[in-house]
Amino acid sequence: MIKILSTELTGLLTILLNMIRVYIILSCLSLCYHLQAQEKNNTIIVSNDLELQENIKQVTEMLFELGYGIHSSDVKTGIITTTEKPYKNGSVKLNILVRADKISIRGYFSMSVSINIGSVTSDLGWTMIENRGQKNSPIFNAWSEMNKLALLLPGEKTYETR
Repeated sequence: MIKILSTELTGLLTILLNMIRVYIILSCLSLCYHLQAQEKNNTIIVSNDLELQENIKQVTEMLFELGYGIHSSDVKTGIITTTEKPYKNGSVKLNILVRADKISIRGYFSMSVSINIGSVTSDLGWTMIENRGQKNSPIFNAWSEMNKLALLLPGEKTYETR
């Protein structure tokens, strides 16, 4: 009886330790992200050791996985632009510059808001995506949407303001 309880207790402790390890890893990843991405950064750079064609392939595959359409793609210049994609509270369009060893990602967002003044209705235009805003705000969600692509691409991520 004691041996069975000891085995069950050992199993539970192993599960608990694994859960703690996962929590620590996720906490470190979250902390690293917040330390790197500063407020008002608007460009994400993914540095790797891949050739131009492999980087283009990686970017187009990940865009497809995330549900983006390709508006235009020019292999000579390495520029890929996406169609607009709806997200939580707006739409996002990405501009991606692909080079050998480096991918630069920038984007624009538009909120799902219209302004009515009398009989005139005006929709808000496209605004550059920046790392700012409170959780669940349109700009914060747009940054998170743009960052999803970067996190799926292989390589070291850096964040810049341009």
